[in-house]
Amino acid sequence: VKTGLLERLSTEPERAVRKSVAALASAVAKILVPKHQWPELLAFISQCATSQQSPQHRELAHLLLLQLSETVATALASELGQLANLFRSALEDSERAVAVMALRACCAFVSTLSTDDDAMLFRDLVPPMAAVARNAAQQRDDTTLQAFFDCFSELAQTPVPVLAPHVQTVVPFLLDVMRAADEELDRATRDGAAAVVGALAEYKPKLLGKAGLVPSVATACLEIMVKADAAARTGGGAGSLFVSTPLMRLRQEEKALEVAARAAAGQLPGGDDEDDELYEGPSSQELAQTTLDQVALHVPHKWSLEPALGLALNCLGAPDPSTRRAGAAAVGVVAEGFQDPLREAHLGDVLQRLAACAQASTDAATRECLCFAYGQLAEHCQPEVVGFAERVVPVVFEFLTDARAAVVGTSCYVLEMFCESMDAQQLGPLLKPLMERLLPLLDHRLLGIREMAGGARG
Repeated sequence: VKTGLLERLSTEPERAVRKSVAALASAVAKILVPKHQWPELLAFISQCATSQQSPQHRELAHLLLLQLSETVATALASELGQLANLFRSALEDSERAVAVMALRACCAFVSTLSTDDDAMLFRDLVPPMAAVARNAAQQRDDTTLQAFFDCFSELAQTPVPVLAPHVQTVVPFLLDVMRAADEELDRATRDGAAAVVGALAEYKPKLLGKAGLVPSVATACLEIMVKADAAARTGGGAGSLFVSTPLMRLRQEEKALEVAARAAAGQLPGGDDEDDELYEGPSSQELAQTTLDQVALHVPHKWSLEPALGLALNCLGAPDPSTRRAGAAAVGVVAEGFQDPLREAHLGDVLQRLAACAQASTDAATRECLCFAYGQLAEHCQPEVVGFAERVVPVVFEFLTDARAAVVGTSCYVLEMFCESMDAQQLGPLLKPLMERLLPLLDHRLLGIREMAGGARG
């Protein structure tokens, strides 16, 4: 059987059949290789991998390694040095099919490595792996890219410095993938790239900071947010800000009322309604905000504060409304991670910039983003933020008159955060105007607004 499988693999002309036979060989190897009863298999793989005349055989070698990684990787641990040499040659192969299969096999083996020494064998493979992945992005090969990002996310989390010498090559590529449009690469692929950046921020924060990469990451995130906002179909990309906040309930309730109204008018949505679309993964807006949040939370402030918060504040004064909205959203996103330096030194300047942006922006979408920023600062910068009530409360009072539920709801939330931390002396001058604005909201058409107004009033 063993001899027959290897002969069939070496002579079979059809690629699909070779893959099926390779799967069968892998199943047999699962039983025999751990018992050292099939030494010819690795010799066959090595022979195929070094075949000069047949790219099909070179690809086959790495197809076998890919499938073996799922079954007998542990049994091949003693051969990792030899396998790393095979991967290195194949990753630089002029035949794309060989290089791609080698990348997938190499990624699969990296996920099985159990010791630091094993991992270090693959450190020199990072540049050729990244080169093959970049070519895969140009070819819109999402499957190969996702395998690459899964592998590098694991490498980012290991304490072994496998990525350290190459981070300045890898991160710009990751950011390029994150910037890709929907029609260029799948959302899941872009999510994979963002996951690697996030893992580097969380597990290798000093590496990211010392390499001077935080400005590039922050700039890419803001660019993505601006582009997503400008392309949004409903007048601003602020909607994705609230996916993980209580205000998502307001959106759902508002949508339900709209659907009910259309149904009452005999205008039920058809089968192509956008809400019926399958979920394709996080949007570009969400990816950028999550990545920026990871940087603020984990990268030491001496490397991250100015690039991230400074860029966000500069965006607040931009003439382009999408850039202003992205800046306000970014301020809210980084508020938790930067709460200590904000409370200690920067809160006054940030609130002044937000107020200036609010004064210059009357559109609902920008107000929604500003409300998000105020809400996050009110939550994470207590108790110092209460000392700036005279700057914040007039702006929030103005937002309470907005027609958009998310703006009104966030305004109630901000006021609740402030009122909870105020003493009687601080709250006294605000009590009358506060009640005048909140009492009418107790009759709002949305239950969520009524509850949030009640919370702020209480």
